[in-house]
Amino acid sequence: MKSAPFRHAVEYAAFLLVKGCVRALPHPAARTLGGAFGSLAHALDGRHRRVALRNLELAFPEQDDAWRRATARACFRHFGATLFDVVSGQRFDAVQFCRRLTLESWEHWHTAKDAGRGVLVMGAHLGNWEVSALAAQMFTPHVDVIFKAPRIAAIADKLVTLRSSSGAGLIPADASTALRVRDALKGNRIVGMLVDEHYAAGIPVTMFNRTFTINPLFARFVRIFDCPFHGFYVARMPGGRLRLTVTDAIEPARDARGRVDVNGTMQTIASTIEGWVRAHPEQWLWMHRRWRD
Repeated sequence: MKSAPFRHAVEYAAFLLVKGCVRALPHPAARTLGGAFGSLAHALDGRHRRVALRNLELAFPEQDDAWRRATARACFRHFGATLFDVVSGQRFDAVQFCRRLTLESWEHWHTAKDAGRGVLVMGAHLGNWEVSALAAQMFTPHVDVIFKAPRIAAIADKLVTLRSSSGAGLIPADASTALRVRDALKGNRIVGMLVDEHYAAGIPVTMFNRTFTINPLFARFVRIFDCPFHGFYVARMPGGRLRLTVTDAIEPARDARGRVDVNGTMQTIASTIEGWVRAHPEQWLWMHRRWRD
């Protein structure tokens, strides 16, 4: 698309402007402004608003239109506040950051690492996923995150800087990913990956009684490396606090020969994420087109 470079330049300029404004504000004010920014996006971004409402209709047919509209608005406000929270939160040192956290079932990671085989961790585009690596690195060192770079190179560079500032390692989603994951697990590291996006060449899973295709890479890693895996998400709570939840070890599905069943394991993961979303429906990325039938 010929207009893409110009559009990317405008988006990057807007990103720098927002970043400068947010850094100048007290943190609570930045979160409040982020929520207002999300409300503005909800009003102006008709395409993503319609996607969110359609997804909510598919996922929650039992709810009325008023509930779905309110949830869509809350979703936009949540991600606006989360964006500003991440940018503004870079001012905090480790002690200040930890004061905002509530840990839930953190001992599961320590137990898994004690086995000495590394740990795979799956997450979703839920809550404040950008602080996951920072939080994990603070309380459980030796964390790597598999990431896919944004399409805008300049913003991608800024995002890499933000993510690497946590001290976590970054594993790009490319042809080298499997080898890097292997080396990380051999070093008894924790490797995290977000797994809830639509993937055209993926395998079918069901969430909210609807089928979409998902990338099976995570389950393939479970099968190849035969190490424990857990779920992890960071939910935004009232007052700007964050709650970090680690699940107990999740048992992968297995075939008749006892090998990890990739399709069945991805379905187990999808069902687990659905439970998280039902608990925090306004904090999932409903603006993403998962269901495309």
